[in-house]
Amino acid sequence: MNNLISAGALRSATLEDLRDLNRSVVEAIRALETSVGGTFLVGDRVKFTAKDGRTITGTVFKINMKTIKVRSIDTVWAVTPSLLQRVA
Repeated sequence: MNNLISAGALRSATLEDLRDLNRSVVEAIRALETSVGGTFLVGDRVKFTAKDGRTITGTVFKINMKTIKVRSIDTVWAVTPSLLQRVA
């Protein structure tokens, strides 16, 4: 990835400038995470079909860039968001 801001620019920035930059970075990260995770939130009950055909039900406990971590009774699964269905 290209350096968007030089180290020199960061060193000469004011505290207010750095806080504004931090807010912008956090907003950009959250936007990327929600675009991947869609409407799923930590704590949601979800289900999906495993490779062996079993239907797995669990709880979302972490949303990553490409996968959502789902905790079932005995296993933690990394699942592509498009494979998940919300459980009522």
